[in-house]
Amino acid sequence: MNKSNPKLVYGLVGIAIVVLVVGIALAGGEDSKTDSGLSLQPTEQTPTNENAEEKSDKGADRKPAPNISGSDVTDPNKTISLDDFKGKPVVVQVWASWCPVCNEEAPDIAAFQKENPDVAFIGVNVEDSQSDAIAYKQRHGLTHEQDISDPDRKVEGQLGFTGQPNSMVIDEEGRIVQLFPGAVSKEQLEEALNKI
Repeated sequence: MNKSNPKLVYGLVGIAIVVLVVGIALAGGEDSKTDSGLSLQPTEQTPTNENAEEKSDKGADRKPAPNISGSDVTDPNKTISLDDFKGKPVVVQVWASWCPVCNEEAPDIAAFQKENPDVAFIGVNVEDSQSDAIAYKQRHGLTHEQDISDPDRKVEGQLGFTGQPNSMVIDEEGRIVQLFPGAVSKEQLEEALNKI
């Protein structure tokens, strides 16, 4: 009958204990990962904290709008500057009376203006005569009073646009919220306004 070597037995028992402890630790580590994953699920308190953080950081990554300026379509002696409207949301729109798409979207623009009188609206009127631009606004019931005359499209270029119509929604701090190349609807402008 072979006698067991006590050192060998203790060594094997020790290895078995280490393997068991490591196995439990690994299993516990996986459980803790699962638990920590579950703890990130929304709770009644989590959305409040996330909303507060989102509100404080809202728009932090927005780029500043270029400070466009130019003479007014109706009064060439008056200068209009985007900086004059800081503190309120602004829609800047490049348009022309002879542009078919501008004429198509004009009813939506007029409806948006009527429902959002607290939003400043600056037009950039390209390659147009004063009389045609004024007649266009009257025909479509557009209520904005600020229109920069842009006969050589310099202001349009500062905005990064080519062609018309094109629109830009800007927040109260003068930062770009959203760009709309081409035609824009009332609903799209309102959605952009809700992001401010």
